[in-house]
Amino acid sequence: MKSIPWFVSDVTTNDMDFIIRTLSGSPEELLADLGRLWESRFTYKTFSRTQHPFWTTCHPFADMSRVAPDLYQDLARSDFVFLKGDLNYRKLVGDRQWDHVTELRAAVEGFNPGPLCALRTIKSDSIVGCKKGVVERLLKEDKDKLFCGAYAVISSNL
Repeated sequence: MKSIPWFVSDVTTNDMDFIIRTLSGSPEELLADLGRLWESRFTYKTFSRTQHPFWTTCHPFADMSRVAPDLYQDLARSDFVFLKGDLNYRKLVGDRQWDHVTELRAAVEGFNPGPLCALRTIKSDSIVGCKKGVVERLLKEDKDKLFCGAYAVISSNL
């Protein structure tokens, strides 16, 4: 969680509390159940929220163990880490133009607090972990569409 909304899609603790309250109070049973489930997961600490100044710095995640060792250790104690968003993904891979078939494990340059999954819509050309030819095909079809959020990637270090 961000301490401040650095980008319009960033979630703060207040935002997350609002989302859970709204879901829990929904007249749609599935949404209400989801809100209550998330609330219980946070209450019983099977989900955690990590708010730290590092999230709004210019540093790539590869620098985290040096710049924010407390956060790195906190993530290392997790069973699984989810990151979301284009900016987090770009910071995860150093915002470099990697060969698109480069494995995430290589692109994170030593950032490895444990099992990790990154979800993002593609809004820049920092893309890793794709099968050979996929990005090239999409670029050939419509270069502008590739970088406008029409496509997404799910990357993992497993």
